[in-house]
Amino acid sequence: MITHLQSLGLLLLLGLAGCTGSLNREVSGDSDWNSDMPPSESTTPGESTLPDQLGDLAATTEVVGSEVALFDHEQRYLALISPEDLQVRTLPLDLSPTIYRGLGPTGVIALLDPGAGKLVLVRASDLSHAELDVGPNYDTIAASPDGNYLILYHGEANASSQVLSPQQVLLVEPVPHALNTSAKTPVVLVASPLRLHYHSSSGAVLFESSKGLELVPLNAPTARTFLPFPAGFAAEELSIAPDLSRAIGRDKTDGSIHLFDLGASTRRILPSLMPATSLALLQDLDTIYYVVNGGLRRHDLPGDTSTDLVLPRETGRLLPLPEVGLLIHHDLPGASSTILVHSPATGTVAELALDHPLIDLAASPDGKSLACIHLAQPTAAGGIGPGLLSVIDLESSKIIPIMLDSPVRSYLFSADSRYLFFLLESGSSAHVVDLSTFLVETLADTADVTALGQLPGNGVFLTQRHTLGKITFVTWTDTLELRTLTGFRLNASEEP
Repeated sequence: MITHLQSLGLLLLLGLAGCTGSLNREVSGDSDWNSDMPPSESTTPGESTLPDQLGDLAATTEVVGSEVALFDHEQRYLALISPEDLQVRTLPLDLSPTIYRGLGPTGVIALLDPGAGKLVLVRASDLSHAELDVGPNYDTIAASPDGNYLILYHGEANASSQVLSPQQVLLVEPVPHALNTSAKTPVVLVASPLRLHYHSSSGAVLFESSKGLELVPLNAPTARTFLPFPAGFAAEELSIAPDLSRAIGRDKTDGSIHLFDLGASTRRILPSLMPATSLALLQDLDTIYYVVNGGLRRHDLPGDTSTDLVLPRETGRLLPLPEVGLLIHHDLPGASSTILVHSPATGTVAELALDHPLIDLAASPDGKSLACIHLAQPTAAGGIGPGLLSVIDLESSKIIPIMLDSPVRSYLFSADSRYLFFLLESGSSAHVVDLSTFLVETLADTADVTALGQLPGNGVFLTQRHTLGKITFVTWTDTLELRTLTGFRLNASEEP
C-alpha cells in the first residue's frame, strides 16, 4: 500500500555563489544527440530506459510527431498509434532492426538492421519508406535533435566484437519530404566514439572517445580536428561547453582537472595543491566547483581565481541540476542522507535531511521539485524490503516520503512539472504523484507496465505486457484521462 506523509526539512541560509548543471547529465551542446549508446554518466535520470514488450515479445517504442511508433520483432511490422483517437496504422517490414529511432520534428523513423546491413527510413505521415544499403560496419545510430542528420557508427563499448573498421562513421542525411537519402563517404575517426555532442547552430558534432575529442563539421567532415588526451589520462566527469568550444574533465587517476580548448587545440591543468574528488560546472563552463580534501572550491576561469567556500558539513558528491542549482549529496552514518541545495540566484544553501540513503534523484522541469529514490532496505529474511520515494518541494523545503510496496523501477516527470509518474520493481500498476497536492494515485487498468514514455506536450504512454498488444495513454487538462488500446497486434484474434 502507498502511504503519504509530510515533514519539514531544515533550512540553513549561507552567503554562497551558485552553480547550475544536472545529475549524471553532461553539458553537451544545444541538445544531446538522440543515440543508442550504453548506459553511462550521460543518462538522464527519471527517464525510462526499460525495454518495451508486447506479451513476451521484445518491441521498440518511439514517439514520432504526435504518434507512438512500435516495431514488433516477431511479426516484423511497424505500428503507429495515435493517442487522440487510438487509430493504428501498420507497415510490414522484412527486417530485424536492433536500432530504431524517431527523428523528432522531421516525422521520419530510422530502423537499422546490422545483420542485413540495411537502413530503412519511414515517413510517418504516409508510411512511404526508402531503403539504404549501408553495410555491416554499423550497430549504433545517433540522430541530431532536428532530425536532419544521422550518424551510423560502431561504438567503442562494442568495438572488441567488431572486426570491420570500428572507427568508421557514416553520415546520412534523410530528406523527410521526398525521403531521398544520401550517404556520404565514410569518415574514419581516430578512435571509436563513446558519446556524441551536437551544436545545432554550427552543425558540428563532437565525438568523445577514450583517446580524445574529435570535432567534425557535418557540412565538411574531412575538415575535422582531433585533440588527444594526455598519456595515461582517464577522463571522468567530462563536460562539454554548449558551443563545443571547450571541455573540462577530471582525471580519475590523480584527481587533476584539465581544460581543453577545442578552438585552439590546447590543454592545460587547473592549479590545485590537492587532487579533486568531484567536479561540477556551469553550462558555460566559466565557473567550476570541485571537492578538495572534503571542502568545496570555486574556480572562476575568466580571472583564473579560486575561492574556498564554507559549508555546514563536509562536502559530499556534487550533483549539478540546471533547473535547481548545485546539489551536494552526502550519505551520513546510520543510513541517512543530506542534500545541500546551493541556489545560484540567491546565493543561499538549504540543508535537507533525509532518513535513508539515496540511489538516484532528478529535478522537475520547472526546478521546483526533486524526486529522490532511496536504497531499499533488506528484510530480516534477506530479501528486498519495501521501497521509498521522497518528493521535495524546494520552495517550502517540505520533504514528502512515500512508502511503497517495492523499490522504484522507473520514473518520469511530466513536461509541465505537474505530475511525477513511476513504476515499481514488483511490476504492479503505474502510479502518479500530483506535485501540487502530493497525493499519490494508482492508475486504473495499468497492470504489467513494461515501459513509461513521454508524449509531446503534456502526456505519457505506458506499454503493457499483453500477447495482443496493449498501450495506455495518460493526458490531462483539469484531471487525468486514460485511453487504453488492446489488440492492435497483427493476427490478434483471442485473449491470452
